[in-house]
Amino acid sequence: MFRFTIRQMLQAVTLVAILLMLGLSENSRQRFSMIECLSYSRDGTKLLVSRLDSQDAGVSFKSYRANISRAVSVIDAKSGRPLRSVRDELVTGNQGPGRLFWSPGRTSVSFDRASDSIVVQDFGGGQLSIYSPDEKVQIRRPAAQSHMSTSISVCAAGNLVAFGDAETFSVIDLSSGILVNKFATSRAWPANLDLRIAANGRAKLLISGRDRVECWDVSSGKEDYEVHWSRDLYPHIAAMLLDNFNFFIAATGEGLKMYDRDGNVAATFSDADDIQACAISSDQSLVAVSRWKAVEIIDLQSQVKLRDFLLPSTTTLAFSPDASQLAAGHDKGQIMAIDPITGRTVWSAAAPRHTSAFHRETWHWSIPALSLIAWTYATWKLGKRKLAAERIDRASRDSSIQW
Repeated sequence: MFRFTIRQMLQAVTLVAILLMLGLSENSRQRFSMIECLSYSRDGTKLLVSRLDSQDAGVSFKSYRANISRAVSVIDAKSGRPLRSVRDELVTGNQGPGRLFWSPGRTSVSFDRASDSIVVQDFGGGQLSIYSPDEKVQIRRPAAQSHMSTSISVCAAGNLVAFGDAETFSVIDLSSGILVNKFATSRAWPANLDLRIAANGRAKLLISGRDRVECWDVSSGKEDYEVHWSRDLYPHIAAMLLDNFNFFIAATGEGLKMYDRDGNVAATFSDADDIQACAISSDQSLVAVSRWKAVEIIDLQSQVKLRDFLLPSTTTLAFSPDASQLAAGHDKGQIMAIDPITGRTVWSAAAPRHTSAFHRETWHWSIPALSLIAWTYATWKLGKRKLAAERIDRASRDSSIQW
């Protein structure tokens, strides 16, 4: 039967505790990063970035996320150099699937190109905040906002913002904070938004999600038309309304296509079923499509693919105002600026992240590692001392026998 001394038992308990600490340290869990959305300023010199970070919650057989963070920052669109941080947010602990915080294709921050102010939706949905373009100063919250927001769309041609949750959508004038109109639906489905203003001043809001796309007239608050899909073909990224309002572009399980107001296919840009993101230039001449391993640039008028280049795991795309640059966000937190005509990479950089995203409920791996080194050294010293004592004891017994 084995016999252990108290010292050996304490050493074993200490070793188990150190190994548990090492298993729960920050680097032991899988990390996830994603560029949620990108937005260019009015002159195209600045790029607004929303980066998400999280780590695996450690629940067996579940894709649960913990310690989800969002870092909203402004970077130089010509070099990728960080200019300033706008807002950092963090939710700690196990968030389950985390759909409120981790939703690819959603727009939660955007430049208002009319004034270059920055519109930010609360992390995970909530209220809107407007920040000044040059300093980290919150100007105001729109007083007219009377319901929660889970997705936003800022009109590129004016200072209007559309936002909504599962049942209610509103359009607010950003300069005055006045409510332009509110739309109530009974569909109760999560939606993506696209707000457009034509040259004649008419504004339309396209709401896409689940099994349908709806087009609403902003001034009258009436629905213009509605297009339905089967559940397995619903638009999984935001549909984009064209300036004539009678056509829109949507990515479904059958590819990227242009549809008319009756749901008929007017043009097919891609038959791929692995589309991750898409973007349209301000003049609506180019469409960028992100597939699983490549990005394609398509001429909207001729429907001809101009170029494709290898760019895997792209989660969001955005054209600069003059369409001379395409920004692509990766699922590793990286951003690349690309010339859409030549395919040349202008710059590549890591987006700023929340500095304490993985340190709130875990400790740095160096703490248990140093503890393990100290335990190993102490065990070696104690063992060496015990061996020396046994040698001395054996030598003393041998000398006493000889005497």
